[in-house]
Amino acid sequence: MGPIHKIQKKLLDLAKTRRLSGKTLREIGGLVGAPDAPQIVKHHLTRLQERGLITADFLNREYLLANPQKISRDFISVPIFGAANCGTASIIANDEVEGYLKVSKRIVGQRKIFAIRAVGNSMNRANLKGSNIENGDLVLVDRTEKTPRDNDYVVSVIDGCATIKKVRLDKKNKTMTLVPESTESFTPIILHSDDNLFIAGKVVQVVKAA
Repeated sequence: MGPIHKIQKKLLDLAKTRRLSGKTLREIGGLVGAPDAPQIVKHHLTRLQERGLITADFLNREYLLANPQKISRDFISVPIFGAANCGTASIIANDEVEGYLKVSKRIVGQRKIFAIRAVGNSMNRANLKGSNIENGDLVLVDRTEKTPRDNDYVVSVIDGCATIKKVRLDKKNKTMTLVPESTESFTPIILHSDDNLFIAGKVVQVVKAA
């Protein structure tokens, strides 16, 4: 699931304020800069529906923001926030939801979980509950776990860029090392306790790419 298209972002913003319902596709096109392209508008509305971001009833002209919590009694919809690099911290972190992942409540429990897509090969020898982290995998992250313990896998943000790594702590020297675990050669990232580092959360599960 790639970045959201600019037309889809405009449609999503309009759906949040209920300004789409009752309008023709051509009228909606006029609101998003595509007044003469109703089929393009329909395509992007369909893509938003496939991502689980809206519900679209083309016959009755109802286009509403989806409620991700109302999937079923046994599942919850976890937001997918872009990607994090499995290498150097080079992918800009953002809080834009790209879609939702349906996950059993037995896995999520009471934790506040989000998903992020792994990019790169620096964690392809990781061992998180028996699973490695390969390019294209989704990782489930507990955003309440902001203080990592030694050997935890985390999503960290360094100077605005997100990366997935294993944590090694050296309390004596007040350092944290973000360690790659890979079949390839990657350099660890060594940080001091005073460095600009934000822990987005602890990785708790890997969802393998199809």
